[in-house]
Amino acid sequence: MAYHEADIRGAKKDVDSKTAYLESIKDIRFQRFFDQGRRFFESVFLFLPLYFVIRWISIFIGKKGRLMEAWLLRRYLQHYFYRKGIRKIFLTPPVEIPPGSLILTTRIIPPFASLYYYQLFTTPVIVPVSDVLYRWRGVGKLIKRVSYPDGPMTQQKELIMGLLKQGYRVIVYLNPDYLDPMIHTKLYFDPMIKTLMSVAKNTYFLKGSDLELYSAASSHTRLLVIVSCKESGFLIDSEDPLSQKNQEKIADFFQCRYSEVAT
Repeated sequence: MAYHEADIRGAKKDVDSKTAYLESIKDIRFQRFFDQGRRFFESVFLFLPLYFVIRWISIFIGKKGRLMEAWLLRRYLQHYFYRKGIRKIFLTPPVEIPPGSLILTTRIIPPFASLYYYQLFTTPVIVPVSDVLYRWRGVGKLIKRVSYPDGPMTQQKELIMGLLKQGYRVIVYLNPDYLDPMIHTKLYFDPMIKTLMSVAKNTYFLKGSDLELYSAASSHTRLLVIVSCKESGFLIDSEDPLSQKNQEKIADFFQCRYSEVAT
């Protein structure tokens, strides 16, 4: 069989492109190795000394020390998510969230989602966190100070109500199970949300579009998260927060077509 010159050039071009692709994979692999090394250096030689200094100072200044720890955690998380390749755009204008407010969002698969929301706020908030994050080296103790264990609402309702009554801003998952807007079309509401809304001074809805793709993000694969936050009065009627009409409005805000109160 004879080969035309064009076929040979085409085959060579295909081989060259595959070689370039394999070389790019190697480059990315080495780059990821150096990124991990840089994050380790920054965590050990920059964050940890500052962490111990603030912990030592907090012994003497009490509440202000805890605020400094919260600031340090927020700065660390902002740095962490930036290095992870996550960028953000605020779709809605900034809102001033008063003390004692309830911030409702959806429970999605990445365990880091609540910490991503935490670092968005300039004022202290309490977030639900998976127990595994309390073992995060270096920051686990700081996370424990600004969070409560994520779990069934039947177990956490009294704790959340107590935090709201004490004036804390609290983020709460409104759905009992995990939600992936790319797969699920129905949003289930925990019926106890209505009780929490009656206790809170104000209620807000918070959404980070595409945050469920967290695991796919890297320093070479950027993830753009579109953040929206709306006060309940601008989204639903005040009479019955879980009426069918309000459910549909909330579900639409979280990019779901259907809604239902879980039983």
